[in-house]
Amino acid sequence: MKPGTLLGHEGIGVVEAPGGQVRNFDIGGRVMVCSTVSCGVCSCCRAGDTAQCDSANPNGPSAGTSFFGGPETTEPMNGPQAQRAGIPFASNTLVRLPEQSATTRRSCSATP
Repeated sequence: MKPGTLLGHEGIGVVEAPGGQVRNFDIGGRVMVCSTVSCGVCSCCRAGDTAQCDSANPNGPSAGTSFFGGPETTEPMNGPQAQRAGIPFASNTLVRLPEQSATTRRSCSATP
């Protein structure tokens, strides 16, 4: 681990400020953060193997799966155990939760 890396692989939160390329998520929407980061458009993602995404890891495809709060080979990307978290490739890394759901009753899972 790189000193100072925020931990956490999954998280639940509310969208505060979606980036310009984020689609399908509105301010105030409840979301779950997936454990792994995936672009949604590479050949692995299109085949449904999002944990093997060729594009999400800033260190390149040979560096392996990119996930939050991980080792130095994953850049590292800070985990969502914080008051606020920036989520790369949010359109593919976030999962929308139902409006009426209570986030305190949701659990996170790394498997679909």
